[in-house]
Amino acid sequence: MTEKKTKNIIGKWIALVLVFVLLFVPMLAGCDLVTRNEGKYLSQPVAKWKEITVDKENLIRTYNTFGNSNYDSSGTPTQDGVEKTIDFLVKRSVLVDYLTDPNNGEGGKAIVTLSMAKQNEIWRNVYDSMNQSIRSIEDSLRLDEGNTLVSDKEDEDDESDVKEYEAYKHTYVYENGNLTKVEEDEVVENDSIALYDRDAPITFSQKAALAYKNFENNYLVKTDTSDYTERAFSKYVNNLLKAEKGRNLSNEVKEAFLREVDRIYKIYYDNQILTTYQEQFNKNISITVDMVKEKFEELYNGQVESYQMDSSSYKTNMQSTSTTAYYNPSSEVSNWFEVYHLLVGFSDEQTTEISNLKTMLKNGEIVLEEYNRAVADVKNRTVATNRFTGETIAYTDLMKEIKQALAPLDNDKARIAKFREYVYAYSTDKNSITVENGMNIPLNEDDDNMVKPFANASRDLYNAGVKGAISDLVETTYGFHIIMYTGDVPNVVYTNNTAALMERLNSALLTNVTNKTMLDKVIEQISLDTYYSHESSLINQIMSGEDVIYYLNAYKDLFE
Repeated sequence: MTEKKTKNIIGKWIALVLVFVLLFVPMLAGCDLVTRNEGKYLSQPVAKWKEITVDKENLIRTYNTFGNSNYDSSGTPTQDGVEKTIDFLVKRSVLVDYLTDPNNGEGGKAIVTLSMAKQNEIWRNVYDSMNQSIRSIEDSLRLDEGNTLVSDKEDEDDESDVKEYEAYKHTYVYENGNLTKVEEDEVVENDSIALYDRDAPITFSQKAALAYKNFENNYLVKTDTSDYTERAFSKYVNNLLKAEKGRNLSNEVKEAFLREVDRIYKIYYDNQILTTYQEQFNKNISITVDMVKEKFEELYNGQVESYQMDSSSYKTNMQSTSTTAYYNPSSEVSNWFEVYHLLVGFSDEQTTEISNLKTMLKNGEIVLEEYNRAVADVKNRTVATNRFTGETIAYTDLMKEIKQALAPLDNDKARIAKFREYVYAYSTDKNSITVENGMNIPLNEDDDNMVKPFANASRDLYNAGVKGAISDLVETTYGFHIIMYTGDVPNVVYTNNTAALMERLNSALLTNVTNKTMLDKVIEQISLDTYYSHESSLINQIMSGEDVIYYLNAYKDLFE
């Protein structure tokens, strides 16, 4: 791992807010998921720095969801990878404690304090996380008893992380050779009443009873009128109690529930503290034209070097919807073009029905004609749901509506913008909504990494040569796609002339369907690097003079 990547680790943590809410602990050895309820084993301290202690359970959870992919490229636990995970946990706690200590801020206030709105956001995340765990148990109960899984129901698709499209908010604008920071509007936070008083002056037992009752009555998400959710909740809290066996804790389920609430709360609280601090820091960053030029040269040269060392890595990059191409070899970029698409996916129930029909055909239970007719009937039930209004529409009718909406628009930008609205409202492929880059399609069929009907239909649009043109419905194993051809892959040709480079960066869209430019992307990278460098320096300053104590005997079994 490079030094730069190591510096970035705590910052990257912010995106991992849900990974710790699993009920049982996955073991490190062999990266297998093994249920362990040995309280004494899991509560062993593995490292300590002053008053901060990391226990084995926290280490195991973190390594399996985070440390493994960042510290051990082999996928097999090593002492170095395990200890880097420990260091991460220690430094994370050190930074949060420092930022929330009233002695470290001005006027007797902590460096970071959370508004009531942000505190309530934490509680909503806690309750959502617990409901997800309960839902998983509920699905297991339903499966055991031969009932329909909640996750199979069309109206239960989780779209909580999908928001209606908003234009990218530029943090800087480049005009007349100058880079000017955009002043942000003051955010008005209306929440003034706490969802839950975590610091109420009552006993732990009383708090536990109140927390349990509050969740069960107000925040437990019941899926229907049956008792499955209540049964799953009961099993959830009893499992919490079982997981604590051997830790000399009370055997009252409500108190076990509150301890789990506190555990999950601490994760979200720490994330919110770090996020808020990073936001505060970024407001004071000043980025110059020279910084942009230097950063782009670094990113550009890095990809040039990468492609020279491994020519196949360019194709890999182009096939990824999450990687920005800072450099496109002139001999290669013309072999790719960009599309945008909307997927009306088959439901889990439809997929199961089609799979069962295939089995029946294979076993000779139905003939091919019956199979084709039955599969067509299943597919014709496909509907698209507007994620913002909840209204449904048949996939064929959606196709007609989109064509009608695009027909009067006579320029490609307007057509792309209108199509994007439909994608954000109806597409069941979250990648088509959340990715930063367009979907790159190769002209050479041998380079396809997508299903053939999709890739071939995309090439048909390319050959027609009309930007903003859409395909008819394209059926794949995933459902029905509507594909729009958006043009050539956006490209920046490097120049050492600063003014010319800035103009190119400012005009080069990351994708043909958003207003985010390469300049915005480079500025984001500078902001992140500046923050991570500051963060690393601050942690080293706080921890100077006292080393972390490792209890090797407590964790060496994890990598031996």
